[in-house]
Amino acid sequence: MPIKTRANIIRYEAEHLMNAHVDGCHRLSILVRGSIREGDGRRAETLQPGAVGFKSDQFVHENEFGADGATIVSIVLPSPRLHLLAGGDLLSWRWNHSGTNSLQGLRLASALLRKDDGVTEDAVRKILFHLRATPPRPFATGNQPAWLPHVLRELRNSDRSRSIEDISNELERHPVALGRAFRRHVGCSASEYRHRCRIHRVAVTLLQENASLTDLALKNGFSDLSHMTRTFRRLMDIPPGAYRDSFRDVSKLDSFKTEWSLSF
Repeated sequence: MPIKTRANIIRYEAEHLMNAHVDGCHRLSILVRGSIREGDGRRAETLQPGAVGFKSDQFVHENEFGADGATIVSIVLPSPRLHLLAGGDLLSWRWNHSGTNSLQGLRLASALLRKDDGVTEDAVRKILFHLRATPPRPFATGNQPAWLPHVLRELRNSDRSRSIEDISNELERHPVALGRAFRRHVGCSASEYRHRCRIHRVAVTLLQENASLTDLALKNGFSDLSHMTRTFRRLMDIPPGAYRDSFRDVSKLDSFKTEWSLSF
């Protein structure tokens, strides 16, 4: 028998405070509007649109919502389904602000709003995989090369004037050798990592601004709008305009009554 998984939109009022509490469920959250400060008494995370996080059922936390409140797309994962999808070993609390998980979170939120169950299942699986406490290879391990953080920073930069070859030359490494080592530790090619970073910036901007798609393409290092659209569709399953449209009315939806039941 399939296990039902609830997903809903939760809206919080501006500057609302929530004292220490537990959700009582395993929750996957994607912030799509506003801002949140969330902490566990020892440390705190400041969250902006695009952040995706996981909290276990007994995690004690407190929240402070920003001047514009916050809108979250939330998925409640029953323990049997969580174990089946993620194999256990998840951290009790973790937020990602960029990278693969944040990109998949935005893809997931858009798919839920469009009621695209196929994309939803795939995105949830990928998010949970990346949230595991000790990801299996080929993702980065403690034995990563000393040059890797520098290369990651360079690739995250939206300036497209620096090629992979330029970066390799600066580090006095052969581009092919650097590329192979990068893929082994990160799980994708350097050029693919750069594409993901660019699309993440575009996806977050589309949540917050009614910017020109052509301007976004050029600002984020794409040769033209068609180039950005092809890459966006490949990573997010829909073109950027349709993705932006899926969030247009999210702030008008009723907090606790707009709900989907999904069978993964």
